[in-house]
Amino acid sequence: MTGKRQKAAFTLAEVLITLGIIGIIAAMTLPTLIANYQKKVVETRVKAFYSKMNQIYLRSYVDNGDTADWLVSKRYTYDETVDWLKKYFLPYTQGFDLQSATTTNETESGPWTQNVVIVRIPDGTAYAFSVDENGMDIGFFVNGNINDLDPRNKFTFQFSKRKNYLTDEGSMEKQSLNFIDPYILNWDGNRETLKTHHTWGCFKGCTNCAYCTKLLQLNGWEIPDDYPW
Repeated sequence: MTGKRQKAAFTLAEVLITLGIIGIIAAMTLPTLIANYQKKVVETRVKAFYSKMNQIYLRSYVDNGDTADWLVSKRYTYDETVDWLKKYFLPYTQGFDLQSATTTNETESGPWTQNVVIVRIPDGTAYAFSVDENGMDIGFFVNGNINDLDPRNKFTFQFSKRKNYLTDEGSMEKQSLNFIDPYILNWDGNRETLKTHHTWGCFKGCTNCAYCTKLLQLNGWEIPDDYPW
């Protein structure tokens, strides 16, 4: 008479050890997976914003003509910025809410205060528009929090900016007249400068970080390895 064969089974200790190993592997890989997902969200939203803004620009150009006359070189009040947006931007987008704000940036010339119009979009993002003597700054906030200046959230663009205003006071040559462009005011064209400039550089601990957007664009709108994430 043949005896019954006993089925192999895991002991409780073996199960606990296996679960422990799985937990350790998950703890090691989950932060990387989360970070990669967050990066992908940022990349997708910033690229989409850049595309959308330039589509709006092109539609506005058809209706309003030569962009050289769109901005006056002065510091705009909140109401003046709203009036500009109502003519050149808001007719070409939908579902927005306007709010006012002021920002102060530290530059090599000292503190720089700007009147800002916040445009909130239903998808949870926010745009910030400000105009001064050097042209227009456009801030894009991925999570909609305009007080979160981390380079993972705020991305700076420009329109109709003066070129080399610090070194050539008499020049009115403009950058980004024919499109919305990542912020490159006074950039010397060297990629390393995007990471080291003392005012707008994109480095760990930066406070303005305006050049981060250009760093992203140069890498095909993907977060580069040397990005301060």
